[in-house]
Amino acid sequence: MGIHGKDGRTMTTEALEIEVLDTEKVAMDLCKVEASTGLADDTAVALRGEFNEYYTTIESLRAKAAQITNPEDPEQQAAARGIRLGLKNVRCDVERVRKNLKADSLSRGKAIDGFSNILKYLCEPVESALLDVERYAEIQEEKRVAEMVRERIMLLVEVEGNAEEFNLAEMKEDTFVLVLAGAKKQRDNRIEAERKTEADRIKAAKEEAEEHERVAAENEKLKNEAATREKKAAAERKIVDAEKKAAKAAADKKESELEKKAMAERDARMKAERESADALAREKKIKDEAKAKEAARIAEEEAIAKKAAAAPDRDKLIALSWQMRVVVWPEMTTDEGKKVLAAMENGHQKFVEEVVRMAEEL
Repeated sequence: MGIHGKDGRTMTTEALEIEVLDTEKVAMDLCKVEASTGLADDTAVALRGEFNEYYTTIESLRAKAAQITNPEDPEQQAAARGIRLGLKNVRCDVERVRKNLKADSLSRGKAIDGFSNILKYLCEPVESALLDVERYAEIQEEKRVAEMVRERIMLLVEVEGNAEEFNLAEMKEDTFVLVLAGAKKQRDNRIEAERKTEADRIKAAKEEAEEHERVAAENEKLKNEAATREKKAAAERKIVDAEKKAAKAAADKKESELEKKAMAERDARMKAERESADALAREKKIKDEAKAKEAARIAEEEAIAKKAAAAPDRDKLIALSWQMRVVVWPEMTTDEGKKVLAAMENGHQKFVEEVVRMAEEL
């Protein structure tokens, strides 16, 4: 079976086993702490004195806790509470002592730093002043060298030299004079080269402009001469063209007159031949059409008459309308005659259609 604690955990009812304190092991652990921190012996002894009574109390309470073996025994339950509260009080006291001792250590450290700073301040300004006296000659030399370097840089800058290429602080004066002269010569040579380059450019530009003007003038002269020659050639071409046009016009006129005469004769001849042939063709066509119409009419009349003999009035009228359709219309030669004939044909057609309509109503 199990017992439920206030926090809901289940505690076993088996015999409770609490480890017995190994005093030798604890003593060795404490010695290791002292050794790792590097404390002086008297400081270590003092600290052990601060915590010794708590260690004794803990040892006693752990020994009592080892006697708690039956969680179901009410007396042991009450004893367990007393032992636990005792251990809790010892633990809290140890924590309080730790904080107090550590606070004292911090205060002691701050006091040590303050004392040290005051004492060091009493030394450092005097040391600095004495060092300045000690290094006076050296400092003056440094100032002299710095001023010399500044002046040398300014001199090199004036002649467009590069001060970064040299160790001006250690360079001897005669060497610097040579360096400065070399830089000045390089600057003068560069300026002269640039001046010469610019002069050459200006000269070349001037010569190019003069050559351009000369070529332009020569081109203008050649252009004017070519224009004069072209003008003269154009005038000559106009004269030649006029002469050619006059000759061609005369020849064309003569040729045109001959062609017109020949064409008129040919047209008259062809017209007479066409008129003669057209007259013969029309005459033959009229005769052929008349013969064909007459033959068709006779055949149709015979067929209609034969059919009408035995037909009623309606069929007779229909047959009559077909007989009326067969009409040989004369050939008209004038426009007026053609118009009259067309009107007659139209009226005849309408009359035939009216006969058919009335016959259909019978």
